[in-house]
This record gives sequence, C-alpha cells and structure tokens, in this order.
Amino acid sequence: MAGLAALLLAATTATATSAATGASIVRFGGADRFATSAAIAQANYQPGVNAVYIATGLNFPDALAGGAAATRNGGPLLLVRPDSIPTQIAAELTRLKPATIFVLGGTAAVSNAVQTTLKTYTPDVLRVAGANRYETAANLTATYPKHLPVFIATGTTFPDALAGTAAAAAQGAPILLTTSTTLPPVTAAALSALAPSSITILGGTAAVSAAVETQLRAYALTVTRISGPDRYATAAAIAEKVFPGRTSVFITTGAGFADGLTGGPVAGAAGQPLLLATTTCLPAATAAVVAANTPATVTLLGGTDALGAGVGSLTTCPVPVTTPTEPVTNVGATPASSSIALSWTNPASRVGGVTIRRALGATPPASATAGDLITDTAYPTNSFIDTALTAETQYSYALFAHDTTPGYATAATVTSSTTTATPGNSMYAWGYNEWGQLGDGTTLNRWTPTQVGTDTHWASVAAGVVNTAAIKTDGTMWLSGGLPDVALVGSAPAPVGTDTHWASLAVGLSQAVAVKTDGTLWAWGGNGHGQLGDGTTTTRLAPEQVGTDTHWASVDAGFGYTAALKTDGTLWAWGSNASGELGDGTTLDRLAPVQVGTGAGWASVSAGGWHTMAVKTDGTLWAWGSNAYGELGDGTTLDRLAPVQVGAGWASVSAGGWHTMAVKTDSTLWAWGANGDGQLGDGSQTNRLTPVQVGTHTGWASVSAGRDETVALRK
Repeated sequence: MAGLAALLLAATTATATSAATGASIVRFGGADRFATSAAIAQANYQPGVNAVYIATGLNFPDALAGGAAATRNGGPLLLVRPDSIPTQIAAELTRLKPATIFVLGGTAAVSNAVQTTLKTYTPDVLRVAGANRYETAANLTATYPKHLPVFIATGTTFPDALAGTAAAAAQGAPILLTTSTTLPPVTAAALSALAPSSITILGGTAAVSAAVETQLRAYALTVTRISGPDRYATAAAIAEKVFPGRTSVFITTGAGFADGLTGGPVAGAAGQPLLLATTTCLPAATAAVVAANTPATVTLLGGTDALGAGVGSLTTCPVPVTTPTEPVTNVGATPASSSIALSWTNPASRVGGVTIRRALGATPPASATAGDLITDTAYPTNSFIDTALTAETQYSYALFAHDTTPGYATAATVTSSTTTATPGNSMYAWGYNEWGQLGDGTTLNRWTPTQVGTDTHWASVAAGVVNTAAIKTDGTMWLSGGLPDVALVGSAPAPVGTDTHWASLAVGLSQAVAVKTDGTLWAWGGNGHGQLGDGTTTTRLAPEQVGTDTHWASVDAGFGYTAALKTDGTLWAWGSNASGELGDGTTLDRLAPVQVGTGAGWASVSAGGWHTMAVKTDGTLWAWGSNAYGELGDGTTLDRLAPVQVGAGWASVSAGGWHTMAVKTDSTLWAWGANGDGQLGDGSQTNRLTPVQVGTHTGWASVSAGRDETVALRK
C-alpha cells in the first residue's frame, strides 16, 4: 500500500519555477476531484492523524464548513462519492490510519453504506449532520470553545466560503452559513452558544445582505465584512486582511469548488491564503496579491483542465487595448422561425470580441451605436443565435470587431428573414441554482417556478445535476449552468453551436448526450469513465459524434454512464460500470457502446444515479446496477450485473439517484428504493425493496425521478 501511495503522489503532483517571479510552482492535480483530494492530503499529512473528515465531492456546503474543523482536529478533509469511496481515497485512508473519521452531512450526501465501509479504517466513525446545510455547519461548532472569531458566508454559493476556509483554519475559527436575506435560526443558536469575539462576513451584500449584517451585531461587538467586486477580488481581500505577512500562496479555480475543498484547510494550516484564478490566467486582484509579496512557493490545486498553463506561469489576465482591429469576415446567417444563427471568422489580429447590432428591414445599423445592441461576445466566440424574433420578418445585422470601446473596426453586415412560426412553449425552472442551471441569469435558488426568459419556442427540456439542456422548435440546442469537470456555459441559456437538427437530449452528472434528426448520436462534457462513448476518456468541450451509426432513437444519461436505444429496439450502454449499471454482466467500464443482452423489443430506458431501468414493448420492466437501497425493486439489496424482471403491465419508468418511479398501464403510480427524504411519496421515510403504490389515485400521465426528489403529472 505504501508503494501505491508513493505512485499516486508521483502521478498527481508537479513542481516548476516561475520565470516571472522565481517562485516555486507546486501543482496537485489528479484525474478527477477525488484523486486531487488524495494527493493534497498525502503531501501534507503523516500517518496516525487524529481525525479525517469525509464529505461528498458532488456538493460544497458540508465540506466548506467541515474544512476548518478538520484543520482544528489536525487532519485532512477528503472527498467521496455519495455511495462509494474512490480508490485513491481508500488508499489514502489506509495510509493515514486515522483515530476518528467524521462523516459530514446526511445520508443523501454520504450514504450509510459508505459510513459502514469507513469503519474498516477505524471503529470510531461519527456522522455530523443536520436537517440542512445550515444546521450541519452549526452542529460542527459544538466542540469549539467560546469567544473565538467566527466567519460567516452564504450557504447558496461557494467562492467566498472557499477562500474563507483558509482564513478560518489559520485562526482555528469556525465557519457558519447563512442565507443572503436572513440568519437561519440554527446559525443564530450556534452564535449564541459560541459568544464570538468577532464576526467576519465573507462577501458583498449580494451574498450576505445588510439585513443579515444587522442581525449579526446582536452576537458580537465587532462585525466586519471582507468583500470585493467579484469572487477573485473577495479572495484577494481575505488574503490581504487575514494573511498580511504571507510568504506563499495557494491558488484554485474560481469556477468550481472541488479542488479547493481539501486544499483550503491545508493552506490555512500553513498560514497561507487561498486565492482564485480563471482557467487561463490570474485576474488582476489575484495577480496583485502574488506580486505584492513575491511568494517563495505558489501551490496550484487542480489539473491543467482547471488551471491551465497561463496560471502555471502566473500570467496576469490581459487588459484589452483601445486600438481598432480589422473587421470580421465570412459572416453567415441561418434562419429559423424565431431565431437567426449568426457565424463569422475572427480577424487574424485579435485581442477583443465582437459587438452585434440589429435593425429591422434590409438596412444594417450604420455604426456601433446605431440599431439595437444584441450582444458583446468575448474572443474567441465566432457564433451567436439571436432569439425571440418574430416569424417571417426581415432583420439586418452589423458585426463590429473591437478591443475596447471606442476601438471598433469596420462593420461586416448580413441580412436574413425568419421562417414560418412553429408552435412552442414557455420554459419554467426552480430549485438549486449554484451553477446557474435554472437559466434565469442568476445563481439564486428559486423556491417557486420561475420563467426562463421570455422565449415561447421551447420544445423539450432535460435537467441534469448542475446543468439544464433544452431544444427549441427551430431545432437549436441550449444549455444553462455548468458541469463539474467542464465549464460549458454561463448562468443563462446559451446555444450549443448553430446546428438546427437536434431531436432529443439528456444530461447526466458530467456529460450531455443528444440525438439528431438524422439518427446520429452526439456527446460532450466529462469523460473520465468513457461516458461519451467515443472510445476515449478525453473531455470534450463541444458535441462529438458517437461512432457512425444513424439508427439511434433515444438516449439517457446517468452519473458517469449513458444508455441509448436504437430504432431496431436494441439497447446499448457505456461508461462507468462499477455497480453493473451497463447491464453487460460485468463491472468493467466501457469506452464505447456495448449491447445489453442480445435481444430487441426495448421501448424505453432510464439511467439513474448508478442503476438502470427499462421497459420492453410487452410492458415488462427490467432493472440492473446498484441496489443498495432496493432501487431495482426486486426485493433485495443485491447489485445486479444483468437485467432482472420487475413485474409486468408497466407504461413508463424513471430512475433517480437511489430510487425509482414508474407508471403502470392502468395509470397508477408506483415507487421503490431510497426514501430518506420522502422521495417515494408514500407518506413515509422507509426504504422500499419492491414497488409500492403512491396513494390510490389513477390518472397519472408521467413521472420524473431526480436525485432525491420526484415530480409527476396527472392527466
């Protein structure tokens, strides 16, 4: 095992020297967030640690609050999957030999099965959890003495608390979480018990409002705020305030939380700040902190996909200049009923983006201030879809290459007319919105259905874990949110290329897959387990065709794997297969599609967290994969590596994270599997190993199972 650990560290760390500053550049980066977490811990903790804190690697709140507590107890924070311990983490637990393991969060975050497995590393395994993220953070403070400093951050987004983890760890202080508008009662109770010497708010008033600041003044004489105009500046301000004599710094991506969860507490324990960077360079605020102290060591957390060569060389993000550039060329327009897709070629001399102006009729805007401003794109973008247009209407566009205003180049123009109107729908979204997956242009959680823009031409929509994809009636595809391993788009719906032939789609934990009208299959996003089906494990930033077959009918995406039907009724699967979710009789990951069985007659398939459900044309239901909570419905908790039948008379099925929902041909609704959050809808929180009817109603039209929740429609 020691040899394995040494090999892991060698494979996931690298050291270089910055030519610009002379600083030693150390990087910890693995094949995924779990490998990175293990590599960071291995380099900074010796065997025999007092405690190890375990948190889910799929979300941030529990780990952010737990990181400071881990440092206080002299051990690392490590990341696991909700239902399994990754190989690298298992090896690190074996090496560390902890006296105690603390599991952070409820069973939806880290399952009882994982907690049981953790007892093979030490008999002393304790869970610290609450009804929600705020109570979990509050419960973590139970062992802290009174009169310490306390840090407060929003519990709905990660950057401020991530940078603050290092500050809290350095001061032996706890982190508590709040909503943006009011202090949760559990947080208030924890503050009363702690009687803090001071309270430091992390982030601006958009993250933690002035009203919350006023509430906090009831619990400490000194309440201060550390903030900046954005996440990078806030992290830099924390570094300046809490680490004035720093000699080294840690840097992680500001676009994701995973790599910094283990590294933040390590930075704080070493008396070093945690700064944030973009994928390609250091924002001005981050660069200023680095330059101010000429650090001896800069530690990068994450691989080159997260922190590229520009960050590795400590390159400051460029500031655009004001000189005009040459115009764009090859401007094209592809019309649809409510949109026009524009494309162009950027100039060879390029440091800026493109401003697009629009006018009605055949005369394009004459200047960069005429007509309607449609968008300002960033380099190297070379396409844009103008939406919410009126059918059968002529529009003209002027595209101005620029560096910064007023440095515009000569306009390149194009005129086009939209096609005949096609009926469509408005789109609504609600729930968790950390990655902007609701598409409403914010990262605010929504408690009720909120309309996504004003477009009324949506044809279909698919919800993933941290992203949402949709197809419009003009055949274009749109994404909002991001992916844990690939930042595809921002917080509002953005077009996926300019193709107008998308027919159906699905999104999983880290991948997106779609079928075109010509029967071809396409995939993009994370690919660590081969879930894209292209024969590799290479991440794809844009849709890539899966093979050459033109007979794909439908597709669904699970947590690291994909399943799809062909028009001949055969069923195929690929990607992660640790629990047998591919149904091919093995637990081997597959990098390309493999057939499930040898027969046809499959009518539909649903890929869940780590289990798969499918209905045949004869109404029989079949299940395979993970079964820890009875999600297969076969009366056992045994994983199944090949399909097993679950009764007959079924019309449709939906596989969730650890539960399954289905509608029978008599329009009754049935459920089974995990029920800790009441996701089965049977009035209990008892797991079910076989299907149980939901109420006595009939008339159910469809059902969709999420990770830990269910939504259904009645006729």
